[in-house]
Amino acid sequence: MDKKLNPRILADRLKQLGIDDKGKRILKAYILKQQDYKCAICGKDLRNAEPRDIQLDHSHKPPFEIRGVLCQFCNKYMLTKTNEHRPELFLNAYNYLTADKAWIDDKIKNITDEK
Repeated sequence: MDKKLNPRILADRLKQLGIDDKGKRILKAYILKQQDYKCAICGKDLRNAEPRDIQLDHSHKPPFEIRGVLCQFCNKYMLTKTNEHRPELFLNAYNYLTADKAWIDDKIKNITDEK
């Protein structure tokens, strides 16, 4: 019996989109380049970051879109009360969450078409 894929889980969402591990690496590298190798919220330079610190971010609500690349901190903790002393991050987070992500969808289609 096949386990039903949960789009709230990034690995499952990528499977739904037809993206394998190689495709995930391609997508992450592409998005990083488009973001000038910086976290889309705090602007941290991710060029020399550990792989675990470079997070492919996605929505946990429909349409479960791939939104960009974030540093580990912003991906897990950005919108918590621990950041009340850095209000500029909230504006950055708002701009990031509301920006058009069609260019990422185009890359996903390109990756899946190359298979």
